[in-house]
Amino acid sequence: NWPPFDKDDPTRPSGPKVQNLCRRLGYLEDEAFGPFPGLSRGSPLSISGPNGTVRGIRIVPGETKHRVLYLHGQGGNVGVLHRCWLYNLLVDDPLCCEVLAIDYCGCGYSDFCRPTEATAVADVLATLEFMEQSGSSTEEVILWGHSLGTGIALSALSKLLEDGKRCKGVVLEAPFLSLSSAAASLVTPNSWTNLQQGLSRRLSQVMGALRFDSASKIQEVAQQVPVIILHGTEDNKVPFEHGRRLAEIGHVPLHSFSCSHNDIAKQAELGPVLCETFGAWAAKK
Repeated sequence: NWPPFDKDDPTRPSGPKVQNLCRRLGYLEDEAFGPFPGLSRGSPLSISGPNGTVRGIRIVPGETKHRVLYLHGQGGNVGVLHRCWLYNLLVDDPLCCEVLAIDYCGCGYSDFCRPTEATAVADVLATLEFMEQSGSSTEEVILWGHSLGTGIALSALSKLLEDGKRCKGVVLEAPFLSLSSAAASLVTPNSWTNLQQGLSRRLSQVMGALRFDSASKIQEVAQQVPVIILHGTEDNKVPFEHGRRLAEIGHVPLHSFSCSHNDIAKQAELGPVLCETFGAWAAKK
């Protein structure tokens, strides 16, 4: 559960002990291990779900144009520095998004459970239900998944579509074809295709309920909900090829950036891409 922060007051940055530790380790500005910077417009989020209490942060702009449910990747909590970079980009003018970011049960400050694909999806659906009860129809919500969160987003949306519901759009940032193929990519060169595919199949058997097979879901989802993919060409955790192939399978737009896995939010061209995309999605309503 990193970085530590006051879950009841997300306007406050991580405390002096955390700041000093990060300073000594050289992590003050580290995208994954830096301290929580505090979010001036943030408020605590607490939702009752089937796996326990889902906690997170809600950030509200002065004027709301769009609503985003952010689903983070593996590691850390909603306060990780690169995630806060993105929240601020989304909330600030001209995007003016209300952002809800959650920790799945078993992660961060949410209640403990043994996380599986099903538990993560249930947490997302509980959050969407909370948003509906707060006056935001699911059709007004943009799902944003990063890394592992892309698999969670597509699995949750598949379930949502089965129930006859949909959302405004989906942003997949640094997505993978499946969790097992992403894991195989970390330990085998892309040129060793047969070995990579064989290892992926073996890992899929070992991982059991943690499949997140996005390649099998993207086409059906994209036929009913607008989808865009964002991927760094220098991604060292989920290779760019995953995003490219997923875009090809789903026939969806792919926006590439000259960056790695966690720093797309720092790219100057991201803002204009999102303004154009979100504006187009809003016009289709």
